[in-house]
Amino acid sequence: MSKAVWIISFKLKEKVSKKEFIEATKKLYDNVLSKAKGFVSWEQYIQDDIWTDFVTWESYEDARNGVKAGTGNEYAKKFYSMIQLKTCNMLTSSFVKKY
Repeated sequence: MSKAVWIISFKLKEKVSKKEFIEATKKLYDNVLSKAKGFVSWEQYIQDDIWTDFVTWESYEDARNGVKAGTGNEYAKKFYSMIQLKTCNMLTSSFVKKY
């Protein structure tokens, strides 16, 4: 099996600071995602006001199942409450080749 990634882009809500969001991300990572089966890593990037997250999984199946990891969790609720959900775009892609 080859690894897979979530590639997610989004904007934060108007009054959410970068610091607040990074703190919420860290709590979600520490308490939920890092413990999910097949989780490898989570990287965050920003260009202007558009954030892009790259979340790597051991397999495509793990990536698909990882979507459920935070369901109903207080850390996930806090994280998503800071995002303009209508701006959120997500791909789940399988690894092909590294050059």
